[in-house]
Amino acid sequence: MSYAVRYRCLAYRHHQADPRDRTAWSAGDSATGRPPGCPRRTTGSSSGGPRRVLGEAGRGRTTSGTCGSPLPRRAILTAPGIAQADGGCNTGEFCAYADDNGLTYRNQGNSTDWPDWIQNKVDWVGNRGTGGSPAQVNIYYNENYRSAYACIGQGHEWNLRTDSHIFSWTAGYSDGLGLAVHDNAASHKWVWSCGDNT
Repeated sequence: MSYAVRYRCLAYRHHQADPRDRTAWSAGDSATGRPPGCPRRTTGSSSGGPRRVLGEAGRGRTTSGTCGSPLPRRAILTAPGIAQADGGCNTGEFCAYADDNGLTYRNQGNSTDWPDWIQNKVDWVGNRGTGGSPAQVNIYYNENYRSAYACIGQGHEWNLRTDSHIFSWTAGYSDGLGLAVHDNAASHKWVWSCGDNT
């Protein structure tokens, strides 16, 4: 499925729950308004667990989120549901989402080296930090905090697909300074405030 079709399908599913928005999806399946190329509606765990495709063609086939690709029975990682993709971050967590694989990385602590499936693939980040503890998050270009960084404030979400967020702060290392955070981040650290040398 192309990125454009996948994005249209994700947007459709996100707005499908609101009856006021259904009239905007006139193209595609005449019964549901589903855009062309989108897989049939799925049902399953709202926490992002394996889902089952509805309809005759997919009866009994377990799939991962919106991609519709079959998973082996022992699969551990599954794609998040729409509510989790861009904004499904829990209180106290820093989260990063990758369009490439549909997975959300969640962490309440620091990480010097993100997992390969999110490192340099990030398309969205969210900060659900809480007061009384470091609540801002430095996002670093390199592993081990050895680079320039961007800082996301408490309660903020960034859609990185627009390339408008850049690595703009330094603390002794300048690798990545001025580059977009989109598909370029490798580590993060909770801090008390945003700025140089934090």
